[in-house]
Amino acid sequence: MSGSTLLDPVDSYASDPVPIDPVPVPEPIPRPQPQPDPPPDEVPIKLSR
Repeated sequence: MSGSTLLDPVDSYASDPVPIDPVPVPEPIPRPQPQPDPPPDEVPIKLSR
């Protein structure tokens, strides 16, 4: 096996324009939703307004 034979398939692909499917953009990973505020009964008096 010579280097030329290994490069032949690569050259054929490089020379012929191969239609490449557009890479689907991965959906952005949703950030973890902030935990909802605790019920009024559990809200410390200092934080409650």
